[in-house]
Amino acid sequence: MSEPAGGSDVVVVGGGVAGLIAARELSHVGLSVTLVEARERLGGRIWRRSFAGTQRTVEVGGAWFSTRDMRPLAAELERYGLEVEAAAPPRAYRWLTGGIVRDGAPLPRSEGRALERAIYALGVAAREFAAHGGCGGREPGGLAELDVSAAAWIDALALPPATRDLLLTFAAMYGGAHPREVALLAHLSDIAAFGASAYALLDGLDEQLADGSGQLVARLAEDCGAELVLGAPVAAVQRHAGGGVRVRCDGPGASVYEAHAVILALPLGALAAVALDPPADPLIDAAVSAGQPCHSIKLWMLAADVPAGILAAGWGAPLQWVSDVGELDGARLLVAFGFDRTQLDPASADSAQEALRRFVPGARVLAVDHHDWSADRFARGAWGMWRPGWFSDGTLLALSTLHDGPLAYASSDFAPAWPGWIAGAISSGRHAAELIRRRLRA
Repeated sequence: MSEPAGGSDVVVVGGGVAGLIAARELSHVGLSVTLVEARERLGGRIWRRSFAGTQRTVEVGGAWFSTRDMRPLAAELERYGLEVEAAAPPRAYRWLTGGIVRDGAPLPRSEGRALERAIYALGVAAREFAAHGGCGGREPGGLAELDVSAAAWIDALALPPATRDLLLTFAAMYGGAHPREVALLAHLSDIAAFGASAYALLDGLDEQLADGSGQLVARLAEDCGAELVLGAPVAAVQRHAGGGVRVRCDGPGASVYEAHAVILALPLGALAAVALDPPADPLIDAAVSAGQPCHSIKLWMLAADVPAGILAAGWGAPLQWVSDVGELDGARLLVAFGFDRTQLDPASADSAQEALRRFVPGARVLAVDHHDWSADRFARGAWGMWRPGWFSDGTLLALSTLHDGPLAYASSDFAPAWPGWIAGAISSGRHAAELIRRRLRA
């Protein structure tokens, strides 16, 4: 083990968007910052690379957004002059609901009133969530009746089959897990942020960065003002008896970094690899042990005999969502989402083809590509979602609070606005930086 590698005002652990934002905010007010990242690259779960065997780049991590609604992200794109392009709108819809594959409309005319009732109930619940302070308020209590699983809430509506399946489709796709694992409040936070519009979950995410997500990461890295240390997994954070913290890294270049404060800008699951002295809040420990529920498979497929511009979605199949993003080598490049690895092997073109044929009989999958974020030891999960009870029992509040050290947490997994999204990583990084700034400048 080497001797301490010098002192900084703040060590930021994690070089994803949340960590880069926190480092920038602190360095821009005159504090010295060291940012330590486990990977040999920055960006965390933002990652663009080539589709296997081609020169076509794809987003294996976060990609789509709405600048109109996601103002934390829009402000960053405006700040750095990054160009945004609209995603091509779907030209054909195919739905699997009530056990039937349907073209055009997702359910039969006879269930129209049931769908209206369900969307109204979602709007009412989202407004109640917002009225209690939403993600920004974080005060437990008052929402216990809504702090249930998405599946339990949907079941309580007693909907007819196709309408029920439609709601389960969106809950599973956005939750990246079976709806019984994901808190309804996690979905309500999105709907509330979209102006209490549930329909926005279908048409609201229609933009992407023209030159790829890596452009945002690169600009944040250039502007963050921190000493950047890559390839250095953090193993332990220890508070000094006289104040301040010591951050110990593992690996061939093991180092120790001294600082007055630390920000753990890591996904919730990745916190399990960092030993804290003193130990973390028991609520945070329990959440880390349980893990955040999103284990979505984001699967890229090159497929033939598929309608151009298709959007297919449904419940009761290995994939809950399939979307065409364009032509590649005479075939269609599709992005799809599922969560059940007992039904889908994302490394197998045959498995992907069987899943795709639930929506498009006769489709041929020529190649597949994906990154397993759940098996990635520096992520241990896909985008952040909440388990039922984390709002009411104070877990989310604990993750947004300054702890002795001083120590703060930052991640899109538990962001004060837009949790689970790039915009959430930005809002969380700003929030953590402000907690540390106030303490160090007090």
